[in-house]
Amino acid sequence: MKKKKMKIVDGICGIGKTTAIINMIKEDKSDTKYIFITPFLSEVQRIKKSCPEHKFKEPLMDKRNTKSDDLKHLLKKGENIVSTHALFKRMWLNEIDLKMLNNYILIMDEVFDVSEDIYITPDDLNLLLGNYIIENEDGFLEWIEPNYNGVFNNYKSLIGGGNVFIHRSQDGEPLTLIWFFPTELFSSFKDVYVLTYIFDGQVQKYYYDLFGFEYENF
Repeated sequence: MKKKKMKIVDGICGIGKTTAIINMIKEDKSDTKYIFITPFLSEVQRIKKSCPEHKFKEPLMDKRNTKSDDLKHLLKKGENIVSTHALFKRMWLNEIDLKMLNNYILIMDEVFDVSEDIYITPDDLNLLLGNYIIENEDGFLEWIEPNYNGVFNNYKSLIGGGNVFIHRSQDGEPLTLIWFFPTELFSSFKDVYVLTYIFDGQVQKYYYDLFGFEYENF
């Protein structure tokens, strides 16, 4: 899948980055849809109130559905969506048809955690390497025992997504596992805007570099 060129809106807090993006959304009269992701619940309400004509919907939980379920439902309906970093991070677990994102512009208010250490003891990691996982040519892990069912099921689920690799010591000994947010999600959006400050010093910048994304100041 061809990777999108990320649009980076880099400026100090209070300079008006969010306001500028809100104005961009309000002026958009096309059929393009938006997913606005913010770390703050107060900003969720701000976006809903500031863009009434776009009718942003917030994924909600009820007795029958989780917020992740509702997010999937809103995507299927083609709604404009505003939510938090925490829910966006779980998006990859929800078996979303990536084609549903093709007409969406993603707005990320502040960078979010694109990687996460997965705790595992060196002994367990060596056990997995000898029996259940291999490293592919890109350095990522593949689970090779599809019928496995046991104490390592959680690792099987994470590694099966194809986004985990081994962090090794200087002498090559495996130390731990690192999970990366799936690049396919970023690549599926029509456009991606990241609102942040000092982007060049942030992990998300190095994540984009690692996986071959291009980006430009906007």
